[in-house]
Order: sequence, then C-alpha cells, then structure tokens
Amino acid sequence: TGWELPRLLHEGAQELLGKESVAQVCAAVPRILLRGGRFGRAAVVLFNEEGGVVERFTRSGNDLSKHRINLEAGVLRRVFEGAECFFRKGEMLEEMKFASLVAPVSGLGQVRGALYADDLTSMTPLREEDGHVLTFFGRFVGAVIENIRRSQRLREEKEHLRHLVAEATELV
Repeated sequence: TGWELPRLLHEGAQELLGKESVAQVCAAVPRILLRGGRFGRAAVVLFNEEGGVVERFTRSGNDLSKHRINLEAGVLRRVFEGAECFFRKGEMLEEMKFASLVAPVSGLGQVRGALYADDLTSMTPLREEDGHVLTFFGRFVGAVIENIRRSQRLREEKEHLRHLVAEATELV
C-alpha cells in the first residue's frame, strides 16, 4: 500500500482543492477512491454535531450500483465517537465475500463525517493497514471541507459588513 497514499493525496489534492462547495467535494471523493481499482465501492457521509448522518454520497465500480452500501448506524457511531478507522472482513453479499473500512473525516479536532470503502470485486483484498491510508485521506478531506466552510463564513461576514456600511453611509 506504500504507493497508494501518495497517489491518493496527489489526485485528491488536484481534484478537491478546486471545489467550491462541500457537496462538490463529497461527490468527488468516492470517484477518487475508486480510481486504480483498489476499492469496489466507496462512500462519504457527513455528520451533524450529534453524529447523525445528514448527507450521503456513494459510488460503485464494475456495475455494482444495484448493490446498496449498508452503512450501519452502530459502525458510524463508533467512528464518530472514537475518531478511528473500523475494519470489518468476512462480509457477504449475494455469495460474494468482501471486507470494508470506515474511516473518520475529521477537521479541527472534530469528526465531520466518514469515508467507506470495500474490496467487493477488487483484485486484491483489503487489509487492516489500508485503514491508515483511508484515515489519512479522511483527514485531508476534512481539512478541505473545513477550509470551504471557513471561506463561506468569511464571505457571509464580508457581505454583512458591506450591508452595514452601506446602511450607515445612507444615513449620513
């Protein structure tokens, strides 16, 4: 897996840093994870402040779209509360055996969401070590999301101040 993290970060940086909204970032993340054939299906979910899922973005490779990704509430809760990757092997889907990883998307010391990836139809089975790659990428995605949110807040504040100045100028 040594080559995967640099590739993932390089391609992720090129694609994600140009996005202007959190939704655009989240829609791109599963596509990035599926490049290279390492994963069979990928997803990203965003949490609210209490850890509830507020948005979900999924993608499947090799015509697996008919197989819905099952993101169990218990696993998501563990990722949200523990801020660590969850590895599960030996899952079954229509006589196909696969492993999956769920890693936190974290920014500013708080878990904002989760990344999911599995090896369904992948040529090489997932290992627990792959969780390190997914966890690191989750931190990168979290940083990108935080930067977009901070930028949006600053734009809103700037517009509010412009409005206040315009009102004060009218009064004078």
